[in-house]
Amino acid sequence: MATKMITTKEEKELSNLLFFTGKSVDSLIKKAKKFPLEGETIPELLKNIKKILKARRVVKAQTFGMSLLKYDRLQRKAIQLLNSFNTHHSMGCYRSIIIKYKGRFMTFAENNILKTYASSCKYAPTYGSITISLTVKELEAIENIDGLWTIKLPDGRAKWLESKGRLQYYEIRFFEGFLFGSTHSEISLKDAENGEVRKLQAIISAIKNDRQFIGYQHVREAGACDPGIRSYCERNNLNIDFGYNLGYLKSLEKSRYLERIKK
Repeated sequence: MATKMITTKEEKELSNLLFFTGKSVDSLIKKAKKFPLEGETIPELLKNIKKILKARRVVKAQTFGMSLLKYDRLQRKAIQLLNSFNTHHSMGCYRSIIIKYKGRFMTFAENNILKTYASSCKYAPTYGSITISLTVKELEAIENIDGLWTIKLPDGRAKWLESKGRLQYYEIRFFEGFLFGSTHSEISLKDAENGEVRKLQAIISAIKNDRQFIGYQHVREAGACDPGIRSYCERNNLNIDFGYNLGYLKSLEKSRYLERIKK
């Protein structure tokens, strides 16, 4: 029987499973490359891994009283939420969301960004730590509104997560106030409404002043990397395959790459 090398497609599929299994799958990829396996072993192994991972997720979902579908959906949201926060330690930080369920606080999701020194280095890395405590109901309700993770409350009220400080002084907490459209205010609902009007006026003005439409390739040519563009589109709910008004894009958030694009 001919020896079968792991294919790029299979490697990518295994890599996608790292979210759930960590170094064990990473190790498997390296071993599969170093010691080619026979026949259809790799595809069969992939199927078995998927079954095991699904079974693990079912158990985790049951721990929080959720269906697998709901668990997976809230996991994706939790990871996106954690991506929005960083203590700015040079070596990275631990990031987790804990949920209180039936009187117990349990880790629901983790999204750590960690670097390490070479094994020969005598220094130990210092990591930051971020822990956000939510209920299942809050995690379901929270949404990213204009860059702030927000929970809408009755009568135009809302609460949202904000961070301040850096390194060991970094903290995240809920602020309470008002929400009108995508504008937050700690003062009043009217103040939020006025802020939304000003925001819309700024967008209209920017569009009038710059009518050029640009797409993915324009921003790439300006020096932006593919992951950065995709992250920008995700944060601002943009379709990466569409073209957008340059003035409108500049109104969403500052970007040195957008400023480089010639009119």
